[in-house]
Amino acid sequence: AKNKDTAMKFLAAASSATGQAKFAEASGYAPINTKAKAEMPADVVKGLPDAHVDGQINLDMNYWAEHRDEIATRWYAWQAK
Repeated sequence: AKNKDTAMKFLAAASSATGQAKFAEASGYAPINTKAKAEMPADVVKGLPDAHVDGQINLDMNYWAEHRDEIATRWYAWQAK
């Protein structure tokens, strides 16, 4: 690559804890570097998308695909009431 050293420096900075903390604060996205949150204000960390991961519901997409017709029938019957 023409600017390999510069590109590698950018990737190192962007994926560092400091780089990820700054990006998360500016974008609202959760950082991918697990050390970044230590460099962020607590109120910002509390507002990140992954702040409540323990309470999230994981959908079983295989179940929904396998029971699609049954679920749709029940859904439409419920809506018609």
